Amino acid sequence: EKNMPCRYEDEPDDDMIEVGIASVEAVFDWKAYLQKMQEEADRQGYACTIRAYPISQAAEAVSTAGVILMAPQSGHAIAELQVKYPNVPSTVIPQKLYASMDAVEILDLAQKVSGDY
Repeated sequence: EKNMPCRYEDEPDDDMIEVGIASVEAVFDWKAYLQKMQEEADRQGYACTIRAYPISQAAEAVSTAGVILMAPQSGHAIAELQVKYPNVPSTVIPQKLYASMDAVEILDLAQKVSGDY
Protein backbone atom coordinates (compact mmCIF):
# COMPACT_ATOMS: atom_id res chain seq x y z
CA GLU A 1 0.00 0.00 0.00
CA LYS A 2 1.72 3.17 -1.15
CA ASN A 3 0.44 6.62 -0.41
CA MET A 4 1.47 9.87 -2.00
CA PRO A 5 2.87 12.32 0.53
CA CYS A 6 0.39 14.96 1.58
CA ARG A 7 1.08 18.41 2.90
CA TYR A 8 -1.19 20.16 5.33
CA GLU A 9 -1.09 23.82 6.18
CA ASP A 10 -2.42 22.86 9.60
CA GLU A 11 -2.53 19.59 11.49
CA PRO A 12 -5.43 17.37 10.39
CA ASP A 13 -8.49 17.63 12.58
CA ASP A 14 -10.31 14.65 14.11
CA ASP A 15 -12.67 14.36 11.13
CA MET A 16 -9.75 14.16 8.72
CA ILE A 17 -8.13 11.47 10.82
CA GLU A 18 -11.35 9.49 11.00
CA VAL A 19 -11.74 9.65 7.23
CA GLY A 20 -8.10 8.61 6.84
CA ILE A 21 -8.59 5.64 9.11
CA ALA A 22 -11.82 4.67 7.39
CA SER A 23 -10.07 4.88 4.02
CA VAL A 24 -7.25 2.60 5.12
CA GLU A 25 -9.69 0.08 6.58
CA ALA A 26 -11.72 0.10 3.37
CA VAL A 27 -8.65 -0.67 1.24
CA PHE A 28 -6.80 -3.01 3.58
CA ASP A 29 -8.47 -6.27 4.58
CA TRP A 30 -7.16 -6.86 8.13
CA LYS A 31 -9.01 -10.14 8.57
CA ALA A 32 -7.46 -11.60 5.44
CA TYR A 33 -4.02 -10.33 6.48
CA LEU A 34 -4.26 -11.91 9.94
CA GLN A 35 -5.66 -15.14 8.48
CA LYS A 36 -2.81 -15.33 5.96
CA MET A 37 -0.26 -14.84 8.76
CA GLN A 38 -1.91 -17.46 10.97
CA GLU A 39 -2.12 -19.97 8.11
CA GLU A 40 1.59 -19.52 7.42
CA ALA A 41 2.45 -20.00 11.09
CA ASP A 42 0.34 -23.16 11.17
CA ARG A 43 1.93 -24.42 7.94
CA GLN A 44 5.39 -23.95 9.47
CA GLY A 45 4.34 -25.57 12.73
CA TYR A 46 5.16 -22.33 14.55
CA ALA A 47 2.92 -22.26 17.61
CA CYS A 48 1.60 -18.72 17.89
CA THR A 49 -1.53 -16.65 17.69
CA ILE A 50 -1.58 -13.69 15.32
CA ARG A 51 -3.55 -10.68 16.55
CA ALA A 52 -3.85 -7.00 15.63
CA TYR A 53 -4.30 -4.18 18.11
CA PRO A 54 -4.49 -0.42 17.70
CA ILE A 55 -1.63 1.50 19.30
CA SER A 56 -4.05 2.76 21.94
CA GLN A 57 -4.35 -0.84 23.19
CA ALA A 58 -0.61 -1.54 23.39
CA ALA A 59 -0.84 -2.38 27.09
CA GLU A 60 -3.35 -5.13 26.32
CA ALA A 61 -1.24 -6.42 23.45
CA VAL A 62 1.98 -6.71 25.46
CA SER A 63 0.24 -8.64 28.24
CA THR A 64 0.16 -11.72 25.98
CA ALA A 65 2.58 -10.92 23.15
CA GLY A 66 5.92 -12.62 22.63
CA VAL A 67 6.77 -10.08 19.95
CA ILE A 68 5.17 -6.94 18.54
CA LEU A 69 5.41 -6.04 14.87
CA MET A 70 4.16 -2.58 14.01
CA ALA A 71 2.73 -1.48 10.69
CA PRO A 72 4.94 1.06 8.90
CA GLN A 73 2.37 3.82 9.35
CA SER A 74 2.60 3.29 13.13
CA GLY A 75 6.38 3.20 13.17
CA HIS A 76 6.54 6.66 14.72
CA ALA A 77 5.45 5.06 18.01
CA ILE A 78 8.08 2.29 18.15
CA ALA A 79 10.57 4.13 20.38
CA GLU A 80 7.92 4.92 22.98
CA LEU A 81 6.63 1.34 22.88
CA GLN A 82 10.14 -0.04 23.37
CA VAL A 83 10.73 2.25 26.37
CA LYS A 84 7.38 1.40 27.99
CA TYR A 85 7.65 -2.34 27.33
CA PRO A 86 11.36 -3.23 27.18
CA ASN A 87 10.73 -6.92 27.87
CA VAL A 88 8.66 -7.46 24.73
CA PRO A 89 10.73 -7.47 21.53
CA SER A 90 9.33 -5.18 18.87
CA THR A 91 10.09 -3.74 15.47
CA VAL A 92 8.42 -2.07 12.49
CA ILE A 93 7.49 -4.23 9.51
CA PRO A 94 9.37 -2.92 6.46
CA GLN A 95 7.04 -1.19 4.01
CA LYS A 96 7.83 -3.61 1.18
CA LEU A 97 6.86 -6.68 3.27
CA TYR A 98 3.80 -4.98 4.67
CA ALA A 99 2.55 -3.83 1.27
CA SER A 100 3.04 -7.26 -0.28
CA MET A 101 1.50 -9.06 2.71
CA ASP A 102 4.45 -11.45 2.53
CA ALA A 103 3.42 -13.79 5.33
CA VAL A 104 6.55 -15.95 5.06
CA GLU A 105 8.94 -13.01 5.42
CA ILE A 106 6.89 -11.23 8.09
CA LEU A 107 6.67 -14.41 10.16
CA ASP A 108 10.44 -14.84 9.68
CA LEU A 109 10.90 -11.29 10.98
CA ALA A 110 8.74 -12.07 14.03
CA GLN A 111 10.79 -15.16 14.79
CA LYS A 112 14.09 -13.30 14.46
CA VAL A 113 12.95 -10.36 16.60
CA SER A 114 11.53 -12.64 19.28
CA GLY A 115 14.72 -14.71 19.38
CA ASP A 116 12.94 -17.90 18.36
CA TYR A 117 15.91 -18.66 16.09
